[in-house]
Amino acid sequence: TAESAKASVKGYDKQIADAGRDAAQARSDASSAELARAKLEKEISPRTLDDKHRKASSERLKPFAANFATRKITVLSYILDAEGIIFSLEIMDVLFRAGIKSEPIIGREIPAGIPNMGVRITGPVKDKVFIETLAKEINVAADTPVDAEWAARYVDVRVEVGLKPVFGLPVVDK
Repeated sequence: TAESAKASVKGYDKQIADAGRDAAQARSDASSAELARAKLEKEISPRTLDDKHRKASSERLKPFAANFATRKITVLSYILDAEGIIFSLEIMDVLFRAGIKSEPIIGREIPAGIPNMGVRITGPVKDKVFIETLAKEINVAADTPVDAEWAARYVDVRVEVGLKPVFGLPVVDK
């Protein structure tokens, strides 16, 4: 009969509406899971400067090469920190491509107490613009915190690659 057909249609309408709601919830859950996966991946993946970024960064640092014709930049990382050692080598590659000599103390630094996190670049005031530029290049390309400081007490530029920061941990004052 017509009435039973209408009842069947209403039943199907409800099933279709329920299926639509379920599909929307599934899409939302999948989106949340994807965001969580991306966040975890970022947290556990190593800091890196891919070849494209190393080439681009070295081009932006080339104008500073003449300032370092008779000086070397010290690049260092901690002993037993494989991620930091590789990241240090990538920073050295940027400097090399820019025509800037570096002195590697990679994988040989032994921290006393709590090791530094992130990257710290220090140097004399005369190298302020270079330090700012290098810090920005590393920060943008590797999406990692970079602390930069220039002061009269520094004689040479030094790039210290500390441990990869774990976001959410408390900061310990030394």
